[in-house]
Amino acid sequence: AANALGAAESLSNYGKDEFTIIDIITKPGVRAVSEEACTDVILILDDGNCLFSQSVGILNSVIFMAASLGKDKIHRGVRVKLTEITTRGGNTMKQLKILGFAS
Repeated sequence: AANALGAAESLSNYGKDEFTIIDIITKPGVRAVSEEACTDVILILDDGNCLFSQSVGILNSVIFMAASLGKDKIHRGVRVKLTEITTRGGNTMKQLKILGFAS
């Protein structure tokens, strides 16, 4: 977990839109540009990579995953796809869509 916090790659720069999550870490954070408080989300993947996001949409996705699936199912692997939607106000929001589960 300590390595994940220090070496996570930006989700926006990852280059793959489908991956398998085996753990999720959240912690209080601060946005670099606006200095506003936010929540840092670190996704630990089955291939050893760790991804970092401050997206509210990603946070909402992982809260839903944790509440509906529980830690045990997430630890076995949840295959997801990174998607982006446009809100009514014209902003974009990232989301994680569950595709399936590791066998």
